[in-house]
Amino acid sequence: MQLTTSRAQWGVPLFDNHYQGLPAKSFNLLETADRLSGLLGIALFIQTGLKQGESVTLITFDTPDNVLDRFQKLGFDFKDVLEKELLCIISYKATFTRSLNIATDYRALFREVRQLSFDKSARFAFLNADLLFNLESHSLTTISTSKINEAANEVDGIILAQFTTIDDEPHRRLRSICTSLLNCYLVISRSVDNKMALEVKTYH
Repeated sequence: MQLTTSRAQWGVPLFDNHYQGLPAKSFNLLETADRLSGLLGIALFIQTGLKQGESVTLITFDTPDNVLDRFQKLGFDFKDVLEKELLCIISYKATFTRSLNIATDYRALFREVRQLSFDKSARFAFLNADLLFNLESHSLTTISTSKINEAANEVDGIILAQFTTIDDEPHRRLRSICTSLLNCYLVISRSVDNKMALEVKTYH
């Protein structure tokens, strides 16, 4: 499916109304305070695409059944659209990160994702996307972020990639580098009374 617009609705009304959606050809990254917030953010992205008649690909490092069950507990039943091949789920092993190095070809990874989804998808959702980055050092994180961003610029579609934040040095470094290099960096946090808040760190 060819993309006809430079932006597409995420499914979060206040964000979509203000920013007219997520930018295309961009690695849009969503940092969330917990896994539940991350699943909700990605579920809204998937649901919005499906409602607009788009095919969607979900890339995860968990089993498809586990992911579908978690979505269903949040009120999103994607099993029917999966059977109709409107939703494609690609599951990589969590050990994927062991193969990351300075020569990692992210363009090839995105081409593989497109091929596995039969080149039908206009939307690509990633869960636990921090596993895509090399977090071993500042230099390696910068290089991997730049490469991911460059590869995403060639993808004819909308990407929303999510990860659950961890309060450690590698993730603080990832946040700092991504906010300076990526076109769109979003954060969903939770307050002491358990309310979710969306902050747009970077949007170009």
